[in-house]
Amino acid sequence: MYRLRRGAEPEVLLISSRKHEGSWVFPMGTVERGETPEGAAARECEEEAGCRVQIDGRLPSAHRRGKKRDTHFTFFLAQVLRQVTPLETDRSEQWVGISRLVNAVPSLFGEVAAAASIQLNRVAGSGDD
Repeated sequence: MYRLRRGAEPEVLLISSRKHEGSWVFPMGTVERGETPEGAAARECEEEAGCRVQIDGRLPSAHRRGKKRDTHFTFFLAQVLRQVTPLETDRSEQWVGISRLVNAVPSLFGEVAAAASIQLNRVAGSGDD
């Protein structure tokens, strides 16, 4: 999720990880039956961070091999339209400028963060805020 503000670099909202204390991650979750990946991404943004979003495009995927199963993560660029009350209240949030984004997330999501930063630089440069 991102926001654009005049006179500032684009910022991305990260949430605290439940599995790895002290880590910051993008909102994520499982696609439910009958739901599109884009719909799941929008729902997770609202549930986990209290943000209604507009999905603007796809970002690179990430893949993690596990002992019992592999996990595939699909990410989207999503602009925050407005804040609402999150359903999940056990997470902290922090807005991170895109110049610090790659270093703010676990290495598994580094390529996603880099691609988001590039795309947000383009969006900010176009004056579409």
